[in-house]
Amino acid sequence: MPRLLCCLATSAMVLDIACSIAAAQPAESKRLGATSRFGIDYVFALGPYYREEKWPRTLAQTGAGWVDFAGVAWRQIEPRPPRDGRHTYRWEKLDAAVQLWQKHGFEITMWLRLGDGWFAGPIRHKPLGNILKFNGSDRLPAVERMDDYRDWVRALVERYDADGHGDMPGLQRPILHYQCGNEYGNPMFWTGTLDDYVTLLKATCQAARAACPQVKIISNGLRWNNFFHGDPKAEKVQERWKAFLARQPSDMHRDGWQRNYDFNLLTIKHADLVDVIDVGGNGPWASMSAGYFTWTKRELAKVRLSGQQPELWDAEARCEPRLVRHKQMSFHPDRFVPDGSKILRMVKRKTDPRHDEAVAWYRAEQARICVKVFVTRFAAGAEKVFMGMPSDWDGTPAALMAPNPYIGLLDRKCQPWPAYHAMRLLVSRLDGFASAEHVPAETGVELYRFTFADGRPVVWVAWLAEDTLRGLDDPLPKRRVTFKSVQGPVRVQPAPTTSQLPQATRLTGPGPVTVHLTSTPLVIDKGS
Repeated sequence: MPRLLCCLATSAMVLDIACSIAAAQPAESKRLGATSRFGIDYVFALGPYYREEKWPRTLAQTGAGWVDFAGVAWRQIEPRPPRDGRHTYRWEKLDAAVQLWQKHGFEITMWLRLGDGWFAGPIRHKPLGNILKFNGSDRLPAVERMDDYRDWVRALVERYDADGHGDMPGLQRPILHYQCGNEYGNPMFWTGTLDDYVTLLKATCQAARAACPQVKIISNGLRWNNFFHGDPKAEKVQERWKAFLARQPSDMHRDGWQRNYDFNLLTIKHADLVDVIDVGGNGPWASMSAGYFTWTKRELAKVRLSGQQPELWDAEARCEPRLVRHKQMSFHPDRFVPDGSKILRMVKRKTDPRHDEAVAWYRAEQARICVKVFVTRFAAGAEKVFMGMPSDWDGTPAALMAPNPYIGLLDRKCQPWPAYHAMRLLVSRLDGFASAEHVPAETGVELYRFTFADGRPVVWVAWLAEDTLRGLDDPLPKRRVTFKSVQGPVRVQPAPTTSQLPQATRLTGPGPVTVHLTSTPLVIDKGS
């Protein structure tokens, strides 16, 4: 998709007349390394694409400290079975990716997969019988290959733990975070049983910690999509779940969704095995964050933990506007953009007379969502949040799997979209925060407070909530709001919704801050 040369300007943020205006400087992101709260998700390190230096070089400028290497598959690292008890691992591609992304300052997590390799056991979950077998899915290795699996995990962790024994040449820092599968409630990713996953998780933990006691294991990612919208205290779970299953067109659909529900509970039930629970799979729906994390914490409280409570991460956040709806796949079909399919056609068709307008609208919405997802996840209790996708999928085989391939922070040529700039602003203002909380405000207003242990002043983020999603021709809502808990003087910075950082405004007067608020988030602080 061509870069739009002149993006449409968003509605101006009109502030009190009695203020003085200062031009904003571009956000400078300070890298915090392992203590960073921000990450980039879905970097497929074993493919050639993200082993080009332009990707880590550009994404490092967001200031995010972490990157997730997605789909690090045993099948690709060890394509052939061992001979005479000797393993032959092909580390070249993974080594190259590690060297490149560490060079640009990233801490790395790895999402481990198995794949349909020489070691694969039988497919034990067949939701479609023999019609579609999901042959490329993960499942438990054959019984006689479980020791080979443990050997691979040990070798992987040993190579990247930076302990001086068997390390990758040129390794700069240890890699200690490994995720045992992801979205295993989906048969595209896991065709073993639920008990099989527990067996795999235990084997992974045993092998990884034998190689390096400091290693951190991340759970299979939970998946709830937009289930918790409008239920911040997670009080309607059973009622909603029964209604959702009743809407399904067949027992096969109901069984599939119930399996996903059971997988979520199973993952939390075995929290004692892991160091991090991936409270992911919530996509771009910021209004679901509070309920999702409330439910997770409540279920986690039922687990008898012998050690420290796992951290909660969102290792799979997204920010693209949801244009295409599917009533069987969404708990809230109304949480999709009106006329979204029509807008998507405009975005795809360069000859459409409204193509540029649609692209500008879409990318502005993506930037707004990016800020809201980060802020609401942190306030709900996420220790870290990883945002995907790094780049759009148009023009790739992956686009065949996604009705909307325009899901990246960058385009296919590594040029930033507005969401990239929004993330950069947010990292520069919020990274290293000590606490994040939702602050009660007047109806329809979202207000969040971030505090810092290093003496930095409080940062606030605010926007107007939208009960009804907007389409291409709908105006932004606007309201004059006074925040009694936010005291001037302050700097007010709108989140960027184009390729340029908007002008910041300084309110010099003391007392409660008054702004004209829209659905574009404002970052409010004492900055110079």
